[in-house]
Amino acid sequence: MSRRVRDYVVLVTGSSGFLGQHMVGLLHNYADHVTEIRVLDTQPYINNTEYEAKKPLRQYVGSILDLELMTEACKGVDCVIHLASLIDITLFADFERSYRINVEGTKTVIEACRRSGVQRLLYCSSASVILGNDDIIDGTEDNLSYATEHMFSVYGKTKQQAEQLILKANDETLQTIAIRPSSIYGELGSRTFGQMYGNSFTKATGYYIHVDFSFKKCDWIYVGNVAWLFIQADNALRDNKNPDAAGQSYFISDDTPLMDRQDALFEMVKDSGLRCFILSPPMWLQVQLMRVILCVLTFLSLFWKVNFPLGKWIVRIRNRTWLLSRKKAERNLGYKPLFKHDEVKEKVTKYIKSISR
Repeated sequence: MSRRVRDYVVLVTGSSGFLGQHMVGLLHNYADHVTEIRVLDTQPYINNTEYEAKKPLRQYVGSILDLELMTEACKGVDCVIHLASLIDITLFADFERSYRINVEGTKTVIEACRRSGVQRLLYCSSASVILGNDDIIDGTEDNLSYATEHMFSVYGKTKQQAEQLILKANDETLQTIAIRPSSIYGELGSRTFGQMYGNSFTKATGYYIHVDFSFKKCDWIYVGNVAWLFIQADNALRDNKNPDAAGQSYFISDDTPLMDRQDALFEMVKDSGLRCFILSPPMWLQVQLMRVILCVLTFLSLFWKVNFPLGKWIVRIRNRTWLLSRKKAERNLGYKPLFKHDEVKEKVTKYIKSISR
């Protein structure tokens, strides 16, 4: 069956993940030019958001490393939004697995796009590609280089290698860009909310234990605004108003208030009705305990296979400032946050209530 001229098909890899769920939701409700959505992930896609499904959705279950599957999923696709990756920031991160998924997987996606005649490939990179041991204030894509020693050693390195592949692939037949979100939060975010407020202690008592291993200052961004930039980027490349927009990387932020640590997020926690447990360890004690735990586990790793959800970065990150400019995304891609902070607060507060009861 031949496609109608007005048809526009988008494929999302990593569609069952945190950002992927919101990406699919926004494609249904905020991307008027999209007529069909395709999703590909190792886990079957189930809509876990409150977005209404308004468009046909075709599902592919499998790995981005499967070139045959990727090529089949890309047939007839106009734009691929490549979100699938492995975020391994554990104490003993698995470099081989991260390289295979983040780098080799991206090679496969690029090859599938070329075989199937996909016109645009939008990649979710990470601001971690430039994050090392130095503070960053008003960082731009032009005044920052790739880190030589990454804060998140395995994740940052493999995302950097994947981003370089994406940008190098840009040519007359395949337009590519790399979007570099910083710290993402929002509904379904297990790292920011799920683990801390969806646990059995909080559900049983209504109290949470205050833990804050975050940057001294950094740009937090709501997940829906990250997804929105991908839609705006696709529109910008389709319209070709700025021929130089492709082949570039872009930082992104929104209007989340800039406060010390995670203060803006903890305000939403308080609004949800949760109370801070009075015996929560002070921050200095939490950091010292982490130092001891990391040292003990590093020693034990000489004899047994052990790991820990947090890596050595955890004792360095609290003294770092990480502030990035979104001006390039505004200029080249027409980016403006879709969700204002008051609306975000309402959404996130409602979500925290739902997982903590």
